[in-house]
Amino acid sequence: MADSQGVDVFVDAYGWDVRDWSGFETLAAVRELRMTAWLCARTGREPRLLPEARRRIASLQSRGAHKEWTPGT
Repeated sequence: MADSQGVDVFVDAYGWDVRDWSGFETLAAVRELRMTAWLCARTGREPRLLPEARRRIASLQSRGAHKEWTPGT
């Protein structure tokens, strides 16, 4: 995510912090699952993505695990 100061500037301009919403954790989890599924779908034609796909699956299986995903893959 963007640096904390950038997020604060955005929240001030927007007028509401989505992270305070009771459904935010669910929304974030669904987004992470969607991002992982999208990456996994690419591994058939781009086998180089397999390690990253496996890393993401493992992090989703470990609740609360720090996500060290490689962006842009």
